[in-house]
Amino acid sequence: MTFNEQNQYPFPADTVIQVFADKDYFLEKYRLSGAGNIQLLEDTMDGEHSRIVTQRDVDIDINVPAFARKFVPEVVTLIQTDAWDRTRKTGQLDIRFKGVPAEVHCDMTLTDHGDHAILDLRF
Repeated sequence: MTFNEQNQYPFPADTVIQVFADKDYFLEKYRLSGAGNIQLLEDTMDGEHSRIVTQRDVDIDINVPAFARKFVPEVVTLIQTDAWDRTRKTGQLDIRFKGVPAEVHCDMTLTDHGDHAILDLRF
């Protein structure tokens, strides 16, 4: 299954890409979202390439039918990798779910549109 999404940022792409390579941005974003047990597993900067791997616990507050609830844990541990080529402003997002047979893979592209940036996500 494929899914596309766009996020808009009120800053130029050159500014946004620097934030996407900052581990503190991710750690604070997850803290503010209510995640628990947030851990930084990797923070690598190799020239213009960055890679940040985090782990966090997320409460599942989606509407799951009663018959399926026994198959879905109340808290899911996510392991997320954000990797960027900061020169090309392209990246990959990968999310694994501990104990759940599911993965998310996403190609990302960051571009300028006037005075703001658009992040294209292709899951």
